[in-house]
Amino acid sequence: MEIIEQNRYYKVALDTIKTIDFYREQLPVDLINKAHTSFKNEQRIREWLHTHYMIKKLTDIFQPYAYNEWQKPFCSVTGEVLSIAHSDSFSAVIIASSGLVGIDIEEKGRDFKRASVKFINNKESVWVKSNEDLIKIWCFKEAAFKIINNASPDFKNDYHCIMSTKKAKVFVNKPVEKSINMFFIDNEKYFLTWCFEK
Repeated sequence: MEIIEQNRYYKVALDTIKTIDFYREQLPVDLINKAHTSFKNEQRIREWLHTHYMIKKLTDIFQPYAYNEWQKPFCSVTGEVLSIAHSDSFSAVIIASSGLVGIDIEEKGRDFKRASVKFINNKESVWVKSNEDLIKIWCFKEAAFKIINNASPDFKNDYHCIMSTKKAKVFVNKPVEKSINMFFIDNEKYFLTWCFEK
């Protein structure tokens, strides 16, 4: 597991999703059994188990996570807030003692062109030049969605992204108007973004 960012407010971690056998050695057997009874898809089982593994590594104790009334995950023992994202190969987690957090990850190569009509607005379409730009906008909006309580799911009309090579911001219209600073890593394998508010 790699700690991508750590400061006095939060930690961001990234790791590759492992095999079921790996989790059998790392996690309680009742959690392994719960994963198999809760999910049918093996990828989903591995993602769920890997999230628990990462929380254990980040907090130094095994603890499941639960959801608050806004469907935002939190650690059930320590109360720390978290946001979770998965791609085919990776799991990413941001964890904080308090505040609001959001995270998203996409591996390079996934084609977003067809789906982009549902999340790209007219202002963004002016500067979008590639599928990689579409991936970035999707990730920014997804992470921003995760940070907002009672968030609008209308990514096309209620979220607007601006970015440069080193900075990005998402402007949100509903349920309240706000701007969210986005942090990100862009490399040849994946695009990872996260946000935090005190």
